[in-house]
Amino acid sequence: MTDFKFNARSAVDAAISDFAADTALPETARTGRIARGVGGNYYVLLGKEEYACAARGLFRKQGIEPLVGDFVELINIDDAKKTAFINAILPRKNSLVRPKASNIDIVAIVCAVSPRPNFDLIDAMLITCEIQSLKAIIVINKIDMLDCEISNSDINLLKGYETAGYQVVSVSAKESMNLEDLRMHFYGGVNILAGASGVGKSSIINALYPGVNLEIGELSTKIARGKHTTRTTQLIPLCDSDNCGFIVDSPGFSSLNIDNIPKSELQNYYREFLEYKENCYYVNCLHISEHDCAVKEQLGINIDYGRYERYIRYVTKDAAR
Repeated sequence: MTDFKFNARSAVDAAISDFAADTALPETARTGRIARGVGGNYYVLLGKEEYACAARGLFRKQGIEPLVGDFVELINIDDAKKTAFINAILPRKNSLVRPKASNIDIVAIVCAVSPRPNFDLIDAMLITCEIQSLKAIIVINKIDMLDCEISNSDINLLKGYETAGYQVVSVSAKESMNLEDLRMHFYGGVNILAGASGVGKSSIINALYPGVNLEIGELSTKIARGKHTTRTTQLIPLCDSDNCGFIVDSPGFSSLNIDNIPKSELQNYYREFLEYKENCYYVNCLHISEHDCAVKEQLGINIDYGRYERYIRYVTKDAAR
């Protein structure tokens, strides 16, 4: 197992030099990266240190929210007190609403054998990633608990995402199963773990990178849901001799609103539809009740029934508003 260690200077300096090479800053300003935000204060990685920073009040007036992962222009820097002022947010290549983060390279959508997977949430997250051309993988945690008919049924349903062309990685953070299969996706860049509470996002990070020591919680025995142990999104710099990058831990959430996507466009974010939808008889086919629909012809072959049925629910919901 590769021994990853905290090395903020290497990871942050490498990221900043790549991102800000063509960005002109005032002579007194320096570029940092937001690692976390707590109560309106932001902690920014600058070199090998973390600086406590306030942000311009103008951001709030303009409806701009600094996000974890943002590259920011810092002024009024006090290296002795490790404080600074966020004067500007540099352009983002992408951003997520849930979890709130920016400049992401890979989104690992984490679900688990227990609590049971929320397929609507997984689909909504994948749609969000497709809209922003973000690479997404699906991680199934707690496979050591695969000992009942219900859990095995859910795993079979999750295989529908492989049919859609997504990589699905099954792991057990508790038993250290298949962690190297997951680690290979996280070399370099900014990798965020996202999903519902209780699926084991923090446990996976702790298992992958000993020494991080994130706080972890337990499932509520009454409602079979996770307790919100992780309360803030945080950017964690990691480095070994060959690779520098970041892992992002984030609070769990149970829903993601995608109602703003027009029903006619939704199909464009189901990657398994793309190869076939151009062959539909109707140019504006929604793949619901139209005849000679090339997408429906692929059901059970190259398109998963479960994914398709949830797509229909989304389109119907959109049409009913």
